Amino acid sequence: VDSNDAALNLKSNPDSDVNDGLDLEQTIEGQYTILFLGMDESGELSDVDWVLQFDLIAGSMNILQIPRDSYMPDYASYSTTKFNSIYHSGQETGVTPIQRVVNAIQENFCIYVDAYVKLNCVDIANIVDSVGGIPITLPEQITYEADKILPAGEQTLNGQQSEWFVRFRHGYAEGDIGRVKAQRIFLAAAMEKMLNMSQTELMSAMQKIYKNQWIATDLSLEQISMVADFASQRLTMDNVNVFMVPGEGATYYPGDGSAQSVYSIHKSATVDLLNQYFRENTGPVDASQLNIAGDDGLFDLSVTCHGDLDVDCHHTIEDIGIALGTAIKEALGDKAGLVRYGSCLLPMDE
Repeated sequence: VDSNDAALNLKSNPDSDVNDGLDLEQTIEGQYTILFLGMDESGELSDVDWVLQFDLIAGSMNILQIPRDSYMPDYASYSTTKFNSIYHSGQETGVTPIQRVVNAIQENFCIYVDAYVKLNCVDIANIVDSVGGIPITLPEQITYEADKILPAGEQTLNGQQSEWFVRFRHGYAEGDIGRVKAQRIFLAAAMEKMLNMSQTELMSAMQKIYKNQWIATDLSLEQISMVADFASQRLTMDNVNVFMVPGEGATYYPGDGSAQSVYSIHKSATVDLLNQYFRENTGPVDASQLNIAGDDGLFDLSVTCHGDLDVDCHHTIEDIGIALGTAIKEALGDKAGLVRYGSCLLPMDE
């Protein structure tokens, strides 16, 4: 456990008579959820943000990838509003950095976290080398730097090469989203490597990683061994699913003249994803229960309008626009501090 962090302050375990066979404290019986954070070289920004949820009854695992640039204005630093800043510069005070991230996940995605694992990028190489490298098939050549090139095709990445691959992003057309997709490829390859290791090999690797403090976690070595034992005995590549939070790129203007490229989360699509894959033991949620500020732009609004639809809809659309525009104008008052503007040309003919 990092000196800055401690064991998580878990919510109380709801009553349950489910016996899932895993003798670990669980917030929700029947599932075990681990937050994995991969930190940048400064140790301040979490550039890899995964939520790994084990379904202990079904013997499967679903992984939620949260893009590091996800727009989180109520949780992240005021200057960037990005998810990856919550750990070091988040707005919540009086809690540890890791708890701040856990709280943001629970409040934005309604996923309850049982434990965490944090990894600094400099330790990726040590961990990969300790297991003998990661066999992988790269879909395209990666040029991390002029003299650091990974060719396309089948190969086994050593520790240093693995670090290049999971951190590379500037050559992707989708930028950081391209990196998230590449990390999914690496995760699948790493899991396949782990599942092909014997129990002895796996436990030896876990002990070495833990002893050398290449990870920070609130799990003991015994608890890590229990989770690894479950994974090696129950999981196959066919029952492990990886999902990225739905959304798209957008631009945020903090008001200081700068512009931040952020990832705007699609709230409705995220709710559907969570209900289908991450709420098996807790029941569905609706959009009102998530604090996500995404494509709805912090609006929590439903509009009902009765108009002359029998003739045409455009008068009704105009009336809604006028009503919303008037309401927003009144709410903004003197518009102090606003720097954005927009113009629109909307032909009304057919």
